[in-house]
Amino acid sequence: MMVDVIHVERRPELDEELRQCVHRLAAAVERRDGAPPLSDDALLHLGDPARLHLTATDGSARLTGYAQLNDGAAEVLGDRVTVAALLAELEGLSPALTVWSHGRRSPVAAAAGERGYRTGRVLWQLRSTNDAPVASGATDGPADVTIRPFVVGQDEEELLRINRSAFVDLPDQGGWTRADLEDRFAADWFDATGLLVAERTEPGAEPGTGAGTGELLGFHWTKVHPGNLGEVYILAVAPEAQGMRLGRILLQAGLGHLRQRGTDGVLLYVDDSNQTALRLYEQNGFSRFNQDIQLQIG
Repeated sequence: MMVDVIHVERRPELDEELRQCVHRLAAAVERRDGAPPLSDDALLHLGDPARLHLTATDGSARLTGYAQLNDGAAEVLGDRVTVAALLAELEGLSPALTVWSHGRRSPVAAAAGERGYRTGRVLWQLRSTNDAPVASGATDGPADVTIRPFVVGQDEEELLRINRSAFVDLPDQGGWTRADLEDRFAADWFDATGLLVAERTEPGAEPGTGAGTGELLGFHWTKVHPGNLGEVYILAVAPEAQGMRLGRILLQAGLGHLRQRGTDGVLLYVDDSNQTALRLYEQNGFSRFNQDIQLQIG
């Protein structure tokens, strides 16, 4: 039986035609495996020359796989044979390589397992129909805090400050820069009304007067996917605001926004190590749906 030879090529960046090919291949693999094979971050950086890009083609020069390497962390797309070929190339570039396997049916976990990788982080995907009634008092917050939409050009530095402090143990999230925000603001799914922030108000100010201090205490960034599926994209509370129930309040505010958008259910991702967040989400109608695994070489 003839087996196609997989040809792997390193590229400093992808041109527009190749980026479109990767998007089409990713969509086909998602239909096959039931989960997006590349993260949102990887898709946003397909044209980024600061990252290394690998393409895999078969004997007819058809694109069969893609990999992106950033600081020793890789995202890989393809079937099991193609993934194995891409991993072999990546291992020569990064001795301490980590790679994400998205979804339980992804071939990445199997190909990496055959090469001696071990499980590192586990990321749960949770789902909710978002039609459960909101518990009494679930949205009642402190008198000196206002929930409002994000203001582009005003709130960026405060949002990044909270993101850094809330995700200090997760550098791929907590390490976001202004440029990372701008990339997401430029995405076709971005809607500033779906990025809700909790702002501290002036002492004694009447609710709704707009007497904000500019200090943000937390935020809930929502997203709507094609097919009308909502997402709790990021939910973060500043460490100094812990104990104010802002996580629950921001969660419900964002879910209310997604209900107003008419979404058919909501998904979110949460690290297995964050048991506090897992409990919050499960108490608010979410259940475990799928799983992403970060695998480490050696």
